[in-house]
Amino acid sequence: MIEFLIFLLIIAIGTIIAEGIALRIQIKNVETYENWVAMIQARIHQAYNSIRMADIRGSFESDDEVGEAFQKIKATIDDLQKYTNPEPE
Repeated sequence: MIEFLIFLLIIAIGTIIAEGIALRIQIKNVETYENWVAMIQARIHQAYNSIRMADIRGSFESDDEVGEAFQKIKATIDDLQKYTNPEPE
């Protein structure tokens, strides 16, 4: 009977160690993804500021062909900016 309890204890300790190792791996993965998201957010914010500064005088919007492409790019960046920096509700 005591041997069976020792066996169960060893299995329990092994399971706890395995779960601890798996948890550490998952934490590292989450940190990697958090860093990646932060980098993407920073790039979107930089692109948003660049596009706003590029057309500070409205010269791109006034040209027909360039203005249309510029408006599409600006709309896409505006949408991405909303997703990465949502306003508090």
